[in-house]
Amino acid sequence: MKKYLFLFTIGPVQSFIAQARKTHDLWAGSKILSDLIEYAIYALEEKVKTCKIIFPHKEIKSKPNRFIAIIESDDPKGIGMDIENKVKDQLKKLSFDIVKKYANFDISEIFFEQIENFLEIYWVILPYEESDYSELYGKIEGYLGSIKNIKRFRQNSLDCVESYRKCSVCGQREALFYRKSDKKPRNISFQAQEINEFRLNQGESLCGICFIKRFYKTKSSSFSSTAKIASLSWVEKLTQVEIKEYKDFFKNFDEELFFDENLRKEHLIKYDHYKDDENLEKAKKYLNNLYKKYGVPSKYYAIVMLDGDSMGKWLSGEFLSDKSHLRDFHLELSKKLGEYTDKTKEIIEGKGELVYAGGDDVLSFVNIDHLLFVMKNLRDFFPKFEEIKNVKNRNKSSASMGVAIAHYKMPLSEVIKWARKMEKEAKEDKKDKKDAFAIAVLKRSGEIHKIKYKWYLNDKSTVDIIKNIVKSIIDKKFSSTFTKALADELRRFKYDVNEKFIKSECKRLLKRASNPNGVSLKSNEIEELSDKLLDLFVESYSLQNFISTLNIINFLSKEVGELNDN
Repeated sequence: MKKYLFLFTIGPVQSFIAQARKTHDLWAGSKILSDLIEYAIYALEEKVKTCKIIFPHKEIKSKPNRFIAIIESDDPKGIGMDIENKVKDQLKKLSFDIVKKYANFDISEIFFEQIENFLEIYWVILPYEESDYSELYGKIEGYLGSIKNIKRFRQNSLDCVESYRKCSVCGQREALFYRKSDKKPRNISFQAQEINEFRLNQGESLCGICFIKRFYKTKSSSFSSTAKIASLSWVEKLTQVEIKEYKDFFKNFDEELFFDENLRKEHLIKYDHYKDDENLEKAKKYLNNLYKKYGVPSKYYAIVMLDGDSMGKWLSGEFLSDKSHLRDFHLELSKKLGEYTDKTKEIIEGKGELVYAGGDDVLSFVNIDHLLFVMKNLRDFFPKFEEIKNVKNRNKSSASMGVAIAHYKMPLSEVIKWARKMEKEAKEDKKDKKDAFAIAVLKRSGEIHKIKYKWYLNDKSTVDIIKNIVKSIIDKKFSSTFTKALADELRRFKYDVNEKFIKSECKRLLKRASNPNGVSLKSNEIEELSDKLLDLFVESYSLQNFISTLNIINFLSKEVGELNDN
């Protein structure tokens, strides 16, 4: 039998994951693709006992949407077709099991067509010689890219009535499941089924694919809502008795009920939380007492996206001194990324919810009290590829990050778009150095503040600099009016600003703002804070970037309850 290099991918990825109205939709999109690629690897190992999986590492739980392997076979094309068909059959099976559990047994044929047409599976197999691994890897990636550029056209034989209502989540496919509010949704297909499940909002209509996402592994994995992420650190202050007593006022409790704006009868009825008027009034009084005791929870949370920089170049062997060792490099790289996945889970545990960690790619929801800690640690623990043998001198691995901070009621799809946009902006660098982070604060009022920085400024952690300034305001060492006053002044001066001016104004305004509690900042503390702000100014990409930094510092100082370092 001959040996072959086998590259196998499953899609679509970004659109499937990002099309989400609930956090569970986002998680399930990633989880389904990860489970399918894991199943594909399992099917291959069962089919070809001697196969060697090069990437991803077997320990990575949240697997990326591809694998590369070395196989032995007399019929490589048959193996590729067999694995593709098994993956498609697996999606059909899990889809059928979900629909059978939550809907009527008489399922529309359109449902099966939507499932059948959904996956985009591509694979390439090339004859393999040990000494040609580097050259073959370049070819196989090139062939895969060419295949993906050939768009497949599918003529839908059933799902072709344009006047029928489209899915509330993706807006692309015909809605086949719905939950009515006061009446049946307009223009819904006559084949659509009514589902009386609280996981569907009243008036919401879902296609087959988005229905599968909404109900995928709901029993084994209850993914936190955005309200739960936002209120996480505040809820930790409550006793278990207080939490239980408060929850007992409602049915189908959701953490959005920790925000008093939701304690309205019509809201509770719409989302199946309402018991009766008496319990509602008791809940209002109880929550008000919790606010007096523990303060008011922040309504903001963050979505964090981290991505390894120049991964294509690393994988191609461009940074190696000897490409003949590319296979060994891939195996070691796969191992390091597997270890980073475990570390990522450790970093985020108890501070938010991890959607996926597929090696060099991370997506997570984070409570803003923990945001700066999570950001710094995700970057600091990113694996150092330069520690692997045969890496050329001066080439170092890095990662860039996009962060979107938003109100828990902002449409999730919009927050995801902003996080992805920030990740892209973080990677934009004329010298291709990348290794940066970008943050967008999307305020409920519609106001948006954006910043971008390199992770380190003269060997000092930029995140630590921002965190220390925020902490000084939270600890009431000086008033937050300082950042507002400095930002207002800089807007007036526009371009006529230099380092000497910034240092002088920082010191002057800090002295003026440093007595909120009758204890003035010491001169050395003013000097230290001025230097930190000057570092941010010097390394800002523009004056507007620095002004936005001041606004974000001010925002965090008001919204963060307590900065957490672990």
